[in-house]
Amino acid sequence: MGLPDADDPIPQDSSRQVCVQLMSSMLSQGKMLPLAHLPLTIELELDDSMAAFEGTTATNIAWTITRPRLVADVCELDQTLHNSYSSHLLSGKSLPFQMHGLYSITASVPAGSSLYSLPIARGFSRLSTVYVTFWDGVTSATSKWTNRFYCPSLAGDPNTEVNDALSWNITIGSERWPQFDCTSVQECAYRLRLATTAHLGNDLFSISGADYRNTKFIVGQSFEKAPGQSSHTGINTRSGSQLSLNFRNLGDVTMVHVVMHYEQILNLSAAGAEMLD
Repeated sequence: MGLPDADDPIPQDSSRQVCVQLMSSMLSQGKMLPLAHLPLTIELELDDSMAAFEGTTATNIAWTITRPRLVADVCELDQTLHNSYSSHLLSGKSLPFQMHGLYSITASVPAGSSLYSLPIARGFSRLSTVYVTFWDGVTSATSKWTNRFYCPSLAGDPNTEVNDALSWNITIGSERWPQFDCTSVQECAYRLRLATTAHLGNDLFSISGADYRNTKFIVGQSFEKAPGQSSHTGINTRSGSQLSLNFRNLGDVTMVHVVMHYEQILNLSAAGAEMLD
């Protein structure tokens, strides 16, 4: 593994073992899972190879994956404690696991849109944060919508008010976030820091100001009522109110990618597992 800011290429006709953490809310919720009471099947799906790896067509993909394997730790419980868990479940009670979930959606943007609104039909009991990235359709071997986040306002232009034309807001029914449109790249960075603080507990991320204004532009908006102080304080979007993302002056944007971070609860009982989101 190389330094975060240094390339560590794999030479041609050679291989390397690569270890990655699975992006699973169940496996990262902090509690151990009782496998004896939770028959667990893990299905892994790799995105289209043109999006996941270097290269733009099926003929010039540079890398392949061979011999995938799952590495995990298993702890053995004392038999008395194991029997206590079994008795708890068989008595009709449940074991709750609080965890986070991610819902992702992409949508095409008509060319030259000065006003674009994206309604989200999916509802959540507790929606915590919304993240948005943009794509201008320019593809190369190393630049794709999965790793290059286009900035509609500046994208290489001087960081001046006349160039900073993008504005956005998020509405849920009659409510609006922020109350006044976010109208500058600087305010976008500020709100992303607020969202990161609510999500991770700190406002640190490894995006420089220059990268943020060009190829790492991310919009973030938190809906937590008590960020960093308590859990399950997001907003309910299942009450019939329409969630919409509204943008002005998207310029050359051809696609918008939205990731919604929400809270959910897994209830484990003798009857099985139930997910409440």
